[in-house]
Amino acid sequence: MHGGSLTERRKAATRLDIARTAAALFVEHGLRTTRAEDIARGAGVAPRTFYRYFATKEEAVAPLLAADARQWAEAVRDAPGAASDAPANGPLGPAALAARCLTSAEGALRRV
Repeated sequence: MHGGSLTERRKAATRLDIARTAAALFVEHGLRTTRAEDIARGAGVAPRTFYRYFATKEEAVAPLLAADARQWAEAVRDAPGAASDAPANGPLGPAALAARCLTSAEGALRRV
């Protein structure tokens, strides 16, 4: 959130706050029982504001997954050796990369 106008930074912060609230409520109450209205209330926004940012409650965690995906991509890019150079079962092979991705996504839900 370094660049952009103040409005853009506020929107990004609101979007991330909604995402963290959604993830926390999904973990605490489950996906099925958590309503978009619950997420909005928990994030301190109106339901209308929630729907300005996300079409569905399931989409609300997308910013967390996107942030972890960027971190994962950076880690892979910065790791010794390129992923394309690694053997299939080597330290950066497809299985290891998939495991890192899953661990990262699970970590996002635990951090909220």
